[in-house]
Amino acid sequence: MPAVLVVWGIIGYRIFSGIVPSHKKSEEIVMLTPFQPKEVIKKEVFELKLDYRDPFLGTLSIREKKIIKPKPRVKDSIVFPNISYKGIFSSSNNSNTIFLVMIDGNQEMFKKHETHQQVKLLKGDKKKITIKYKTEKKIFYLQ
Repeated sequence: MPAVLVVWGIIGYRIFSGIVPSHKKSEEIVMLTPFQPKEVIKKEVFELKLDYRDPFLGTLSIREKKIIKPKPRVKDSIVFPNISYKGIFSSSNNSNTIFLVMIDGNQEMFKKHETHQQVKLLKGDKKKITIKYKTEKKIFYLQ
């Protein structure tokens, strides 16, 4: 029992002495010379040359060349002629379907994959047709 009291007494003393600081006076340090920071010296910059043989593979390292991507071309805007879909004529055979299309005020009769005035009819049905003019495709609905 006395050993337990001694151990707990030491632990209590250390906690108490840590909480309450000792009352020692600190001495002030007087500087005889004023503070002067050292000059900043620029460091030399080194570049590593990695053109040596790989010690494990036995080959020279190959630097990858920078790939310069070409700038994307701006598409020329294609102006479609004034086109309107007027209707469809069909016989009993679907391969002979004829579409009536107005191009700049002129009536044209198209079959599928037929071209008039640089306008090609790609596909169509009773409600709409798909037309290709030069390189662009566009859908026109029945008017």
